[in-house]
Amino acid sequence: MESNFSFTPFAVARRLLSLFWAVVSTSIYGIAVIVSRFFSIQMPRRISRIWARQLLAVGGVHSRVRGLEKIDASGKYIFVSNHQSLLDIPCMLANMPLPLTFIAKKELFSVPIFGRGIKSLGHVCIDRSSPRKARESFTLAVERLQKEDISLVIFPEGTRSVTGELGDFHRGSFTLAVESGLPVVPIAVVDTRKALPKNSMMIRSGEVALVIGDPIENPKALDKNALVEKTRVALAGLVGESGRPQMA
Repeated sequence: MESNFSFTPFAVARRLLSLFWAVVSTSIYGIAVIVSRFFSIQMPRRISRIWARQLLAVGGVHSRVRGLEKIDASGKYIFVSNHQSLLDIPCMLANMPLPLTFIAKKELFSVPIFGRGIKSLGHVCIDRSSPRKARESFTLAVERLQKEDISLVIFPEGTRSVTGELGDFHRGSFTLAVESGLPVVPIAVVDTRKALPKNSMMIRSGEVALVIGDPIENPKALDKNALVEKTRVALAGLVGESGRPQMA
């Protein structure tokens, strides 16, 4: 593994390989997901996990996870995560032992193969063109959470952090947490921004981390603003306790 996301001839060659593999594998596995959805509900998710693990392996990204004992693999949760990189989602898919669903903006569902693939995986489409349409998307998401064996991941910052510092939270997404009644679990992603910086498609090998916090049970008992603040404090603590600044 290249220490501290180093810049060497080998590192450059590996980044070019990972870029090539990202494009090719997303198309191949995307088609596999679309086709497998006709035969099984679970198979597309298994395929997406294989894709995520191979993407990280080809890129030389090693991930470590702390706190898995705090969640039940057979349970359902709302995971609230900070957002550093496009690698956040593959890291979660590769390491979390639950079927995860993500919220994706409407435009992504129009991308050839990729859009059909994420639709086949059951990810939630959100239309932000108006507050009414966004609200309708949240309502559909809550209905799915109540009926299906899935957990939802939300990124309340709304955009990727360039510095790694936790940004302001958009409170609208917490409507899902309150209305679903599912436990809210903060989960910190650390150093993915170094493995795949914003505005780059070149994966850099190195180590990243996922740190899972204590579940916040019965979010309906909390005022939404109180839930937002409690979750943000918990998530900020996880980022601070991860010990990664000394390892960067």
